[in-house]
Amino acid sequence: MPRRQLTSQEINELLTANSAGVLATVGADGFPYAIPVNFLYRDDKIYIHGAKKGVKIDNIRQRPQVSFATFRELGFKEMSEPCKTATFYQSVIVKGLAAVLVDPLETGPILEAITLKYAPTVADKPLNPQSLAATAIIAVDILAKTGKCYER
Repeated sequence: MPRRQLTSQEINELLTANSAGVLATVGADGFPYAIPVNFLYRDDKIYIHGAKKGVKIDNIRQRPQVSFATFRELGFKEMSEPCKTATFYQSVIVKGLAAVLVDPLETGPILEAITLKYAPTVADKPLNPQSLAATAIIAVDILAKTGKCYER
């Protein structure tokens, strides 16, 4: 199958199912800063948890414009010619505006949803108040999302 654009439904399914992506911010020096992250896709937003301090947090506070990418590798086809060798994949690219949430009343429900996604066996346990107080959530309001694939 040739390359094609993903449908909106396929984009949403990939964002919901995938567990890792790359968040790209812009540093004070003008250079991109890309970091692998775990994420939650909910209500057409991307949520990322982490420490309240660090490069990505500083960058977002300076410039909220971000990009986010995630992909699923579907296989590899080795051919007799290098230029005909192919990786089969689905990918999504997001452009958005990020905000840093630190209020436990906002971050708590999001962290509970993240826990349910990544550690469902402990999702019924209460969040540790000290951990909750030390955690920030990056909320990405999605302005645009595109997806493409190259499938067998």
